[in-house]
Formats: sequence, structure tokens, C-alpha cells
Amino acid sequence: MDMNSHKINPEKVTTPIQLLAVWFIALLLLTSAFFTAASQIHEPKWISPLLVISGILLVFIFIVLIFLMQTKYRPEMLSGKEYLEFVDKKFHGFSPENLTDNPIDKIDDSSLETQRISEYQNNSGLFLVHIWRPSKLKGQVADIRISVYQHGQGPLTMNQIDYIEYELGRKFFKSPVIKRNEQDDYALDVSAYAPMLCIAKVVLKDKKTLILKRYIDFDC
Repeated sequence: MDMNSHKINPEKVTTPIQLLAVWFIALLLLTSAFFTAASQIHEPKWISPLLVISGILLVFIFIVLIFLMQTKYRPEMLSGKEYLEFVDKKFHGFSPENLTDNPIDKIDDSSLETQRISEYQNNSGLFLVHIWRPSKLKGQVADIRISVYQHGQGPLTMNQIDYIEYELGRKFFKSPVIKRNEQDDYALDVSAYAPMLCIAKVVLKDKKTLILKRYIDFDC
């Protein structure tokens, strides 16, 4: 196979589909090189079978990767425009009601706003947050990082936290987990196959405690 006829210009690879095409060309070049070498090398005798097996394994690995990218990671394989359309579908019917003049069904009740403000005060502006990504671990759906976020000035920004005690349930840990890693906002990393409720007890250096709650969800 003439490799010059399959010259790849990296600057022209701008979409995931084009990247798949590059993978396919690379697969053809590698397997052709392996099979050609296997037919021409006769000594030692184990080299030829090894090259043939390697070529077959490359094809198998490529098929597995294609399957994963077309199933589990299919949204990430969309082009920029298509991916935006995919995200837009999740926001179907979205209209920022706080910025429109459309009539909104509401009642004149300030108790919820009072409770919202007191929530800031009771938590000293501290809240649980989380981010996630699809998990690469067998039997798990998402890799999750749970941490705390400070709204304005408070215990986190003023270095007042002694440690945080996380409770995710006995399917995760046999007992609550204590985190003292201030440098990354007391983050806890877990892998999960389903969403769960997280409760965190924040222990301050003056021994005062705060209880934070968050439902850890993810949409795969």
C-alpha cells in the first residue's frame, strides 16, 4: 500500500468523524504493514504468526473502540453544530422567565425568599457541588467529584474548616469519609452506577458544625 497516497494533514482534521477516518487509514496502514512483513519474514519462525495475530488484534481493538464511540460516547462524536443541536434538545422549550414579560403564575408570598436568605446564613454561604464524567470502570456509570463551594466570603475562603465528613451510604463506604484536603476544596472522588444522596458535615475549627445536602445526579 502506498503510504504517500494516504498522507494526513493534521490541520484538516477538525471533526470527530474525520478523526475516525484517520483511525481507519492508520488501521489499514498498520495491518497491511504487519501482514506484508509476516509474508516476507521467515526466520525466526515465531515472528510471522506473531505479526498476523497482532494485525488481527488491531482490527478487533478498532471495532471495540468504534462500538464504544457510536454508543456510549455518541454525543461526543457529533460535529460542533450537531452537538449544539443535541444540547438544545435538552433545553426544549427553554425561555428565561426572569427576562420575559410573559405572565407568570405567582403568589404574593415572601416566606420562601426569607427561607432562601436564611439558607445562606445558616450554611455560612457554603454549599455542596459536584461534577461528573462517564466512567471507564466496569459496572460504573459515572465518575463523580463532590466538593464544597463558597458563596461570597465564608468558612472556605477564610480557612475556617477543620474537616468535612461525607456520608453516601453503605454501598459506597463502611463508614463516613473524612476529607481534610483544603487545597482542592475538600473534594471526594467516587464512581457510581446510580444517583445518590450525599450528606456532609462540615466541622469548623471553632467546633461549630454545618450540615449540607445534595442529590448527586448524572444524565448519561
